[in-house]
Amino acid sequence: MDNEPTTDLIRPNRVVDLDLISLARSWDVSSKKDCKTIGNFAGKSVPSDDGLTEICASFFQSQRSTLTLTHRLT
Repeated sequence: MDNEPTTDLIRPNRVVDLDLISLARSWDVSSKKDCKTIGNFAGKSVPSDDGLTEICASFFQSQRSTLTLTHRLT
């Protein structure tokens, strides 16, 4: 990936797809139809350490951080 937000939703044919399920399936490289998954196996992680949660929050929520969405848009 090129780390550019504008290309995050592009299918292999270079068309933007806002449907995430369709987008994920467009990148599927399985050769057998019986190997394809139907369900979503992603789970939500639960932070086990409040200190780490605070560190992550400082990176992604601070107005001075280059990792915040508002910083990238301005």
